Amino acid sequence: MTWTAVKTWANGEPVGAYDLLSEVNGHTDHLNYGAGAIRAMLWHDEAYIVAGNALTRVVNSSQYYGTYSYQSAAALNDQWTQSFTLGPGVYTVELYGYGTTNGGTLTVEIDGYEAGSAEFYRAGGTYNIQAGVAGLYVRERHRCLLTGTVTGKSGSSSGYAVYLTYIVITSYEGYIKGDN
Repeated sequence: MTWTAVKTWANGEPVGAYDLLSEVNGHTDHLNYGAGAIRAMLWHDEAYIVAGNALTRVVNSSQYYGTYSYQSAAALNDQWTQSFTLGPGVYTVELYGYGTTNGGTLTVEIDGYEAGSAEFYRAGGTYNIQAGVAGLYVRERHRCLLTGTVTGKSGSSSGYAVYLTYIVITSYEGYIKGDN
């Protein structure tokens, strides 16, 4: 599902709110978030390692914020966690990192529910890749646990490395309603 931001207009004038539009199977949903999005950033170099080797931090001026981190030497089933608090609302989860010839596949879970997977294999080194893995609805405020697990690799990849700089969790204040 892809959300598209659209400025709300009334009588030919902007009214200061945005709607996010998503069309799935011919059904359009609107998400009105009024004044804007709330963002949380989880820096990968602060992740807690559950399985595998410690994180290695690489300084590289071509990457966002001049850095990325990965478990070295990377292996299948490497795993890490990060926790954060969410209030009620609708969220997206996006990963920002570096893709290369030894990149692996990362599966993301939030509170034990699979949110999606992202591939970090690229035929050549590609900085600043962005992978959206989830749309998430939270009913009430609570502390969440995000778990990243290396679950495989592309057939062309020479390894299982997942190079991340940060994870962004974006909340849209408002509600969802269907057109039909």
